[in-house]
Amino acid sequence: MEKSVIQFGQAEHSVITTCAYCGVGCSFRAEMQGNRVVRMVPDKNGHANHGHSCVKGRFAWATPPTRTASPHP
Repeated sequence: MEKSVIQFGQAEHSVITTCAYCGVGCSFRAEMQGNRVVRMVPDKNGHANHGHSCVKGRFAWATPPTRTASPHP
């Protein structure tokens, strides 16, 4: 079981979405609990990724919100 599921609990619903990490356009199923993403699972019907994903695409959603978006001078 993934740490995110242990931490946040089981998903209540899922939403099909496109990974924004790179330009390939892989399909993912975002498993949600309310408005919170619990985990991202590759969509088996995705035409670009055919149910597979790279590590970056699968876990990039878990990047801490405090991460700096722009470099400091």
